[in-house]
Amino acid sequence: MVKKIIKNHMLKSIFIIYLVILFSLHFYNLSNANMIDVTNVLDDMQIEEKKEKIQYGPPKYNTEKLYESEEILYITGWIIVENMPSQEYNIFLVAKSDANSYTFPTLRKVRSDVTEHFGGMVNYDESGFVGVIDKQELTPGIYTLILKINDKEITTDRSIIIGNGD
Repeated sequence: MVKKIIKNHMLKSIFIIYLVILFSLHFYNLSNANMIDVTNVLDDMQIEEKKEKIQYGPPKYNTEKLYESEEILYITGWIIVENMPSQEYNIFLVAKSDANSYTFPTLRKVRSDVTEHFGGMVNYDESGFVGVIDKQELTPGIYTLILKINDKEITTDRSIIIGNGD
């Protein structure tokens, strides 16, 4: 009888130890999973903080070549936003009059000299652009040429007259 009681007691003890080990492993896995999630959240927060700390300066540009014929306007140059790599924005050419506004895509041109000129800390290699405007698509008027990157518009000192300028 004593043997039976000891055997029962031992089986219960082993079962309890088994449950304790099982629950310990389960909680250990849960706590590690939570730690990983917290670490990922902290990493994401640190990345967001770094993005917020970057101060973008005003856009800078240079229009280098301007060729105009009866049919087209061809313009080349470069444009940057200080501290923003040029791969992070699109460049458009806008012809804007008092009555109308036309937006044209540009082709990117590699300009490693621009990166070098601004110290090489930010990659501006894709800051060059080539824009072509089919003047026949524009209604008569005087148009100011604007460079547009993302949501910023930079008015250039260039303009074109279509028709008699009325």
